[in-house]
Amino acid sequence: MIRVSPATRFGLLMAGLAIGTKLLIVAYGLPFALNPDEPSILKEPFKLTYLYSQGVFAHPTNLFFWVVQGWYGLYFVLGRLVSHWNGSAAFLAALVGESPEILLWGRLLGVVASGCAVYVLSDVIVRTTTGWWHRLLMTSSIALNPVDLVSTAWLKFDGMALLLNAILIAAFVRYLDSDSPRDRQRLYLLAILAYSLRVDLIVFTIVVVLYDLARGRSFRPVLKASLIGATGYCLVTLLPVVLVYRLVAPQQAARAMTVASTFEVNILGRFPAARHSGRFSSWGAGGVCW
Repeated sequence: MIRVSPATRFGLLMAGLAIGTKLLIVAYGLPFALNPDEPSILKEPFKLTYLYSQGVFAHPTNLFFWVVQGWYGLYFVLGRLVSHWNGSAAFLAALVGESPEILLWGRLLGVVASGCAVYVLSDVIVRTTTGWWHRLLMTSSIALNPVDLVSTAWLKFDGMALLLNAILIAAFVRYLDSDSPRDRQRLYLLAILAYSLRVDLIVFTIVVVLYDLARGRSFRPVLKASLIGATGYCLVTLLPVVLVYRLVAPQQAARAMTVASTFEVNILGRFPAARHSGRFSSWGAGGVCW
């Protein structure tokens, strides 16, 4: 029999509270009203991958775009297992047509990521505070935060950014508690790798560096971990490939728009129903937005 600790049960309860609350609002506005960012976030990961497959590395990508493609890949696999999709054509038609179920599945990614963030932060609270009522109050204020409720239940970066911030906070607290070289190295690795999601997460690295400077710590022990984090960033974003591509063939960067147009012809042209649904315009050649 698996024994679950009180801290784990508490974290799961709070994560369930956060997820359950967001599930009440996750379908808001569908199928007519969308968040302004949702159509572009739905299309850009697939457009970028299509550009890469055509040898056009005009723009870098990010961690969230890879996660989005994996998330929709999971949806396709699950749909095939329960015979919801007759094949890839039916799934692509729903994706191109921005069907409500496709957008809803994308929003669920933010909901799940937010719930995981609450679980991580609840563990931090349990380890650093005493008294279950205090812990309940603190964690509930995170799980039911109004700003979080209206920002993460969409197909946006916010849920993933919250989760990554929670992981960084947990790593920082562990480093503060243990003062372990290994925990410090892990913290620097994660902090630099976090740039692959959003560059503005550099603020966290600045805080950590200032803390170590105040303590007179040498940065040589974390150099290797930082380089590993930077390598991970490069692998995720493909930034070095993009820089080389722009340097070696700057005139070819203009091909991005042409190839994006080809994307529309190859994908949309296969699904006339989606083309005339009035919801495909964000997949066209009007611009590849990064």
